[in-house]
Amino acid sequence: MRADAPTRMRRVVRPVVIASALLAAALSAGCRTASAGAKGDSDPALKAVVGSAEAAEIARLPEGPGKALVTERCLLCHGAALIAQQRKDTAAWGRTVTQMRTWGTPIQDEDQTALVAYLAEHFGPDGVRR
Repeated sequence: MRADAPTRMRRVVRPVVIASALLAAALSAGCRTASAGAKGDSDPALKAVVGSAEAAEIARLPEGPGKALVTERCLLCHGAALIAQQRKDTAAWGRTVTQMRTWGTPIQDEDQTALVAYLAEHFGPDGVRR
């Protein structure tokens, strides 16, 4: 027997609402800026695993003049894996860095060129995939 329309709707909408709530909670807790100021109540074991995985990702960032900028500016809110998976050309990285600046990341004008060059070289369309 087929379920009526309201029952079918609840089966579809309920998981979407739950997923949206979980995503909102994750995003609201996600940014690790120094200005956040609040201490997390996270599980120490989970924190250790995530911390060691992130440390490994950071260590795998290619050496270059922009690596320090990435670790000091981009990793305030993003994990190294998120940056490493991107394949943007110079123009797209430029737009991304400009957008991050409008959202408050502390990148100075003089650092943007070096940062975009590093990102495009290592995480551009022709960058080495890991």
